Amino acid sequence: IQVYQSFLLNMTRRDLTGSRKIITGNPSGAGTYTIGSVNGQVATTSPAQYGNVSLNSNFVEFQNGQSLNNFLYNGGGAVISADVSLTYIGNDNIAEQFPNKTDLSDRQTGVTLTADSNVAFNPSNTAFSKCSTTISDRRYKLYFCKLTSDSAKLYYNARGDAIYGDYGYLGINPLDSGGLTQVNVSTLGVLDITSIFDDTVGYDLVRCTIQLSSKIDNYSTFIDIPTYMTAVWLKDFDTSDPSYVANYDNVAYKQTFIYPRSWAESELETSLLVPLDYTVLTGSEFESDSLSYANFKITLTVELCKLVNGEYRVLESSRDTNYLIYTNARLLPDFIVE
Repeated sequence: IQVYQSFLLNMTRRDLTGSRKIITGNPSGAGTYTIGSVNGQVATTSPAQYGNVSLNSNFVEFQNGQSLNNFLYNGGGAVISADVSLTYIGNDNIAEQFPNKTDLSDRQTGVTLTADSNVAFNPSNTAFSKCSTTISDRRYKLYFCKLTSDSAKLYYNARGDAIYGDYGYLGINPLDSGGLTQVNVSTLGVLDITSIFDDTVGYDLVRCTIQLSSKIDNYSTFIDIPTYMTAVWLKDFDTSDPSYVANYDNVAYKQTFIYPRSWAESELETSLLVPLDYTVLTGSEFESDSLSYANFKITLTVELCKLVNGEYRVLESSRDTNYLIYTNARLLPDFIVE
């Protein structure tokens, strides 16, 4: 029976969107190790390069492939030391792993590290061995990036029915809508990627997410979109295309659309269009669900991404967020004194 050991490095990324354990940003791993004995009876090995560094989205494993038997039997135990590194090339890869942070007093945003030492009877089984010990950085030790590079800019407004870009009407009054209980709101997002255009090569998909909030709680929480709207859709797009994705998260109350970048390109390649329409409940259909009239904020986030090994990889510098506010109110204009 032979005994083998490996080190695993894990990262937990925390930002405004939440927390997840992930290795991303296409890093390369390298390092050296030494093996010594507890009682000094077996000479410590000279520093050697790790010949087997395995990376996936969950962890990085540094395998030395050396049997520890001599150290265990004759040295009273084995002492393994390692000096390892991960290298990220390019600001986008760095920002993909390490969230950008400008407020240094923020004690939540960043990456924390965890290391595992695993042993097994076969070097190919060390990564998933239950014979393991773990050590973590303290929570306040966070790794992040501070980038000042250019970024995309999102503009978001209502639009008229005739021509994209016309400013539309954002007031809904059931007493002034001929008894309608569902009213269409047409909007247009424009993502200006002029300053990062060269970096966007290869990012062939647009992802946009929509969330809804209410003035009732000062827009502090997101609310269920289908409760207040019967439909949300991308206007004039061919949604039968296999690359088109539409998904609603009924926990985060978030509507997501993913579609080819070519759909969104305007006459200027540096501007990407996001024509979104909403069917908003009002009047008797709105009131029958005991909903309250108020101002409502539609928050839109747009970013470029590409599909890599079944996962969407985002160009961080392309992400931007904007919003618009529409009013849904029962008003009697005849009684308003100017």
